[in-house]
Amino acid sequence: KEYTAGEYKRTVSIFGEITPKGEEKFREQLEATHQLFKGWVKANRPVVDIDRVATGEYWFGQQALELKLVDELRTSDDYLMSQADTNQIIRVSFEKKQKFSEKLSGIVGKAAESSFLSIYEKLERKKFL
Repeated sequence: KEYTAGEYKRTVSIFGEITPKGEEKFREQLEATHQLFKGWVKANRPVVDIDRVATGEYWFGQQALELKLVDELRTSDDYLMSQADTNQIIRVSFEKKQKFSEKLSGIVGKAAESSFLSIYEKLERKKFL
């Protein structure tokens, strides 16, 4: 079951009934999104034949190049390398924040390991005395 607020919050959903009114609203929103997309492409890539490319199809690399949707084809690594001489390139990574229980178990584990090694070393020394 799905709960929402607002008449048009979920016009189409896999959980609820799709009403004719909801479906019509969804189609209107979809068309508005398509028009916004076409306007953006026209404004930012005026060399593109918008009627040819805004059909809902998708284009692979070479096709996109021929349709003037992209200026060139290259890998992201190639692009970064081309920018390395004139720009500072930094690597950004994300580390998952450890839960308190994970931190605690890590601390306890290290303490136990340290204690074990200390006892082991003392026992080993006694063998040779």
